[in-house]
Amino acid sequence: MNPIKHTLFSGLLACLVTGPITLGETSLQSKEPEVWVLDNIFKSEPVLIKLSLDNRKSLAFKGNYGRLISTINSSGARIESKMVGEDGVYFVVDLGELKDSVEVESFNVVLSEMEMVESVFPVASFNLKLKDLDKLKMYSPKEAVPDRKLYGLKSKKKDFKPDLDASYVEGEILIKYLEELPGQESYKSSSQGATDVKARYGAKAKHLPGLGNSRMELVQVDTNQGVSMSDILKELNQIEEIEYAEPNHNYYLDSIPNDSSYNALWAMPKIQAPTAWNVRTSTANGVVVAVTDSGMQYTHNDLQANRWVNPNEVLNGIDDDNNGYIDDIYGVSAIAGSGDPWDDMDQVSPGSEHHGTHVSGTIGAVGNNSQGVVGVAWQTKIMAVKIFNQMGGTNTAAIVAGLEYARSKGATVVNASWGGGGFSQLLKDKLEDLDASGIAFINAAGNGNPWTGIGRDHDTSNIYPSSYNLPNIMSVHSSNPVDGKPVYSDYGRWSVDIGAPGDGITSTIGNGAYGNKTGTSMAAPHVAGAYALAKSEFPWESHMEILDRLRFSADRVAGLDGLSMTGGRLNLSKALSELKWTPLVRQG
Repeated sequence: MNPIKHTLFSGLLACLVTGPITLGETSLQSKEPEVWVLDNIFKSEPVLIKLSLDNRKSLAFKGNYGRLISTINSSGARIESKMVGEDGVYFVVDLGELKDSVEVESFNVVLSEMEMVESVFPVASFNLKLKDLDKLKMYSPKEAVPDRKLYGLKSKKKDFKPDLDASYVEGEILIKYLEELPGQESYKSSSQGATDVKARYGAKAKHLPGLGNSRMELVQVDTNQGVSMSDILKELNQIEEIEYAEPNHNYYLDSIPNDSSYNALWAMPKIQAPTAWNVRTSTANGVVVAVTDSGMQYTHNDLQANRWVNPNEVLNGIDDDNNGYIDDIYGVSAIAGSGDPWDDMDQVSPGSEHHGTHVSGTIGAVGNNSQGVVGVAWQTKIMAVKIFNQMGGTNTAAIVAGLEYARSKGATVVNASWGGGGFSQLLKDKLEDLDASGIAFINAAGNGNPWTGIGRDHDTSNIYPSSYNLPNIMSVHSSNPVDGKPVYSDYGRWSVDIGAPGDGITSTIGNGAYGNKTGTSMAAPHVAGAYALAKSEFPWESHMEILDRLRFSADRVAGLDGLSMTGGRLNLSKALSELKWTPLVRQG
């Protein structure tokens, strides 16, 4: 070993080692340089390189990764192993055979300055406890196992159990394939295991535009021919290239028959909207509210001026923006796979018809136009995302397709006045995508047990999608004119966020008319409209900060104490004022 290199290397230890370093669950404690407990595993003088994975999905990542490998190899150094811990990916590089022209100190400096290197540490200065080695997974340089984590890709979900107890579309299965490594063919088209299972059960692909990306697939099997949903799901979930497979769950709108004894628009003064409107009545350019529901009658006189218009589509019978939908001018019908989100839901019980149109009016019926009603936001942009059919039914596939449309088209906030399905990993993943895009998801908590009509406690009962413990979800229970909880409304001290008016709410319905509806479906759009106005008033705040703004500005009232995280009811005026707060977090 070159003595100059050895001297430089030893001197470098003093400036690099400042204390213990933790790799996942393994602690590396500072020790004298000459103490080296892994001589029997590595050659002399290795260094530990921690990779920076911030830009792992960028086009430049692969090039930076290649330059790192090339720099190491061309110097005469050798990657002895890769180590994957809970906090990242590490290379152990042996410097024992560095070329004579390469000095250790300068080599370490070169490594530390490379684009994807977070830090460089001399491994010989640490005592790696041998008994903890199993907690820090080691791989040889040729093994591809850690590459999924290296590229920030999800691994297969172990012991995934699809929910077959909740209602689902008979014979329909949603499959999500793992993301392939760079340069590999899509697993959706290349997985022989998936192809064989689908062929054996006679599964046929169903096309649904906007379902997501090339890694998702909706298939149909004929359960009338003796095919067991349980059997095929079990086999699909054993295939390595499949992240998970689950049934296509059913969901239902959160509305109940109306009660005409309540006065029209009692909710607006209750949430102090008139005071708030002295501050702001309209949302800013770029703030878009996506209403995932039964669609919207977008020619209604009180909605027409506030409908969102797709800037990349014209009415010409052509899919101008190449998103799979033709003439999606005002939104989309994800349930039908078409570009027309017209609300035709009239084949349901009285009080539930034209549900999406009613929700849209609460959010943004045109204000100050001398007719009809007014929404929380007088002027706004409502993107109609139709996910329910004429009978008021939908499923996971349609919901995910609708949410992806809203995300891809720049929605700011999503109103979801629906629920009732089982746990869906695919839906949870899509809601995480919304969160990553800075999109809030305002969800009606639910209208109680379908058999008894009595509200359920979400702290003890999982009601989806409200019960997904995700930071961008705001679950809303219903309040009545005297700030009490209606008997039907779901609640949850730690799992529901806030209350809002939901009893006897007057808003727009079909054929240019107006009508009353009751339910948590009517409560959620008050919050969605408030979110849109608050985001417009405080555009520099993140979606998480705006959600906290709505929580902390709620009016604490005795009748709602213990029913939500805030124990209160929406106050629009306070939400539009300057606030200082400590963020609230969900528990459980």
